[in-house]
Amino acid sequence: MLNTPTVLSSAIAAFAFSLGLNAHAADAIKVGVVTPLSGSYAPIGKQVRWGAELAVKEINAAGGVAGRPFELLFEDEEANPPVAVRKSESAPARQGRSSHRNRQQRVDARGRPGCGTK
Repeated sequence: MLNTPTVLSSAIAAFAFSLGLNAHAADAIKVGVVTPLSGSYAPIGKQVRWGAELAVKEINAAGGVAGRPFELLFEDEEANPPVAVRKSESAPARQGRSSHRNRQQRVDARGRPGCGTK
């Protein structure tokens, strides 16, 4: 059975490699994490946050990906699926992107591109 930090670090690394690496080395790779941070499932969201932060800390300590550090952007989905969808779809717009659907490439925990795409 895979543990959460291993799965998260694999997913984060795979996502980073799937991005175009033509950005400046100083630009952080921003990764949105939509998880329950309040409500009855907050303890699970807390563990997700700890695992993601640990993975990013280790990746950044090793020099990041192609010299670019990771930055995590957490969103509380309140253990409510419609809220999770809304927040995951609107997060890129809040970060100054016009559309995430054209730039996003989904990967699974093993780094296989294209998994989960529509």
